[in-house]
Formats: sequence, C-alpha cells, structure tokens
Amino acid sequence: MKRFLLHVVTFTLTMTLLLSAITWVTDNGLRKSGFSWYKDWNGVNDGTINADVLIMGSSHARRGIHPMIVDSALHVNSYNLGMDGYMFDMQLARYQMYRKRNTAPKLIVLCVDYSELGTTKRLIDPEQLLPYLHDDDVRTDAVKIGMPAYLQYLPFLKYQNHPMLVWKAGCALTHAHTDRPNSYKGFYGEHLEWNTTTFQQFMKEHTYLAPELSDSVVQQFAQFLDSCNKEHIKVVLVFTPHYYLFNRAVRYRDSYMAFLSATAAQHHAKLLNYNTDSMCYNTHYFGNGTHLSPEGVTLFTQKLCASLRPDGHIIK
Repeated sequence: MKRFLLHVVTFTLTMTLLLSAITWVTDNGLRKSGFSWYKDWNGVNDGTINADVLIMGSSHARRGIHPMIVDSALHVNSYNLGMDGYMFDMQLARYQMYRKRNTAPKLIVLCVDYSELGTTKRLIDPEQLLPYLHDDDVRTDAVKIGMPAYLQYLPFLKYQNHPMLVWKAGCALTHAHTDRPNSYKGFYGEHLEWNTTTFQQFMKEHTYLAPELSDSVVQQFAQFLDSCNKEHIKVVLVFTPHYYLFNRAVRYRDSYMAFLSATAAQHHAKLLNYNTDSMCYNTHYFGNGTHLSPEGVTLFTQKLCASLRPDGHIIK
C-alpha cells in the first residue's frame, strides 16, 4: 500500500512540475508573441503603449475607429483597446491593467453602444485572456463571466485544451516562427460589405431589440468617469453610427440616449451621438446594421476627429 501511495505521489508531483513548466513557457511565449490578440495585450502588460488617446469599447471601437487617421488628424499617439463582444465590465478590467503599467492618457474615447452598460454574459475568445490571469482585475472579471475558478489555484491547467497555443508560444520563444500582426495599434479592420438579405433576415430573427443596463456596470461606469476626472483625463463618450433601420427597431433608444447624456453631464464628460448622422442612411458605409464598412470606418473616424479637434489643446 505504501509503495502504491508513493507511486501516486511521485506521479502527481511529476505531472504537476511538468504542467507548471509548460504553463510557464506558454505564458512567457505568448507574452512575446505577435499572434492575434496577444500583440495588443502584451503592450498593455509590458507598459509599452503609453498613448495620448485611448480608444475603448466593444467591436464598434475595435473595428470602427482607426488610430492611423486619429494620429494624423490630431497629431497624437493613439491606441485602440476595443474588445470584440465584451461590455464595459471587462473593458474596465483591461483598462485597470493598462493603468498599472502605462502612463495615463490625456483623452479616452469610449464607444457606448446599446449593450455597453450591460453585463458580459460569456467569454469571447477566452484564450486571449489566459496569459494575463496573473492580473487580479482581469482574473476576477474573467471568473465572473465564466472562466473556471479553479484556474486561480491550478494555473498549470490553463492550456490543457489549447495545444496550438503551447506550440505558438514555443515558436515565439525560439523565434522559429513570426506571426504577422493582423491589427494596427489595436484596430482590426474588416472588409465587410452590405448584404440586404442578410440584414433583413437578422431583423426578422431579432424582433426585440433594447438597450441593456446593469446596475453594477452602471455603477462601475460612474466610478470610472469620476476616477478619470481626478486624474484630469478627458473622456468623450461616442455612440458610433448604426444603420437607421436598425436604430428604428431599438425600443427605448431615446430614453437610453437621454440617460447617457445625463450621465455624461453629471460626470463632466462629453457625449457625441452619431446615430443621426447622414451616413446612417447610406448602406455604402455599413457592413451590417451596426458595424461599418472600410469606407464607413474612414469617414466616421474623420468626422470624429473633426469633432474632437476643438478640444485639441487637451490632448497635446
């Protein structure tokens, strides 16, 4: 019996050490990788972004505001921290990680769509978070959303279902393979083209569209705006263009916009609403009801910069 227990203990310790070594190699490799999301997360983690202007939000930010145009128009160093599919709760965790390691921005452009102040209901591409669970804010929010809690205590199990990430991390450490970045300063451009049939089908399947508001996220949002005020960080809330037929289908949209306007005023932020802009009536500028085509991204970013330019003295 003792011999059996000794074998069990030896095997367990050996596997734990082996998996821990693999996890260490994978974490460090991905933190040096240019693969997919990791390039942007690594800038946050390494403290190498230090932008004058931070762009935040969900996919409407990440795929809708081009830092190259912002930099050229406003003569600043901007970076896009938009996160596909994540609401303000996880966006805030990423920003808090950013502030621990990077200098404070002078301006934050925060995209506030109809679901921005709701609760993130599921992890989107959870593998992007795995190398950064050492950060308390990221780990806490990831667990709330659905990351297995046991990873806090058994981190060597993080990559058990992601063998390709282990391989990519090894390649990054040995310089055996260099991934080509698929983003520019956090911006991820999509070549979306409008399809009327697809849009009509989407609207048929989504008969109830309404803004989402979570009490806890709204509270986080207010605290975030207050903290930015204390740090003398200018915040501009931006509602990106949505196709007008999509907007018409959203219930309580006027009440939601009134709420955003009141919140911005209360916390000394500015609200720019592009949902009544002329481009909202032209499908040429949209890839679907809420996301812009490449032409739409260019035009919208130019319009946004023109609106921000009067405040240029704040961000120089």
